[in-house]
Amino acid sequence: MQEAGLTQLEADKFFPLNSELQKKKMELHRQHQDNMKHTKESSNISDEDYKKLIENNLDLKMKEAELDKEYSEKFDKLMSPQKLFKAQQAERFFMQEELRKYRESKKDGRIRTGERPK
Repeated sequence: MQEAGLTQLEADKFFPLNSELQKKKMELHRQHQDNMKHTKESSNISDEDYKKLIENNLDLKMKEAELDKEYSEKFDKLMSPQKLFKAQQAERFFMQEELRKYRESKKDGRIRTGERPK
């Protein structure tokens, strides 16, 4: 985490906490996807079902915002706001770069991981 100027101690505390936050967000999104899948598979969806989907989507956003606030307070105890901002930006850039590489590798329909397709 050189880009953020984190010390080893800060990095050792930041990454597990950030990973914990991301896992909780992923679980929220997984639940939302399950709701969406169930709706897509249904042939007869009522207005009430659509209303529930909209409410669930709003709940997801609120829960995600609550998680961000909760973890922001935890991160504040670990490092300065400047370092936290830079660490989050570096993490976001890293994830975007990994996603870009993954998409590039799939362009021709294959994932290039160094392993041969079976």
